[in-house]
Amino acid sequence: MTSRLRELENDGIIHRELFAQVPAKVIYTLTEKGEKLKLVFDELKK
Repeated sequence: MTSRLRELENDGIIHRELFAQVPAKVIYTLTEKGEKLKLVFDELKK
């Protein structure tokens, strides 16, 4: 899973925000590019 998330981050589809705390906290969000792809997948689901 980690490698897939890193690939998506490298492709500019998601943004990874790491918080320096114990235990580590990471939040992933879609980038503008990711949001555009989400629209495509939503249409494909229909």
